[in-house]
Amino acid sequence: MDDRDAIVKLIKSMAKANAEPWGRMELEETKVGRLDHKIEKLKILELVPGVEFLRTNATSGSNGFAWKNLRRLG
Repeated sequence: MDDRDAIVKLIKSMAKANAEPWGRMELEETKVGRLDHKIEKLKILELVPGVEFLRTNATSGSNGFAWKNLRRLG
């Protein structure tokens, strides 16, 4: 999980650093949307949750079992 977290953080930092050229490439490829929106989307990518939502916290003891899962069900 730690390796996956490092990869996600690397990709997010690369997206922020290359927001303008990547936004232009995306607009040229898709021909959909606005350039300023595509650039802004790449700049704020670090706000998108990463692997922290994949972790499950479980504890057990003499009083039973507790499971905290941040994923949506259904």
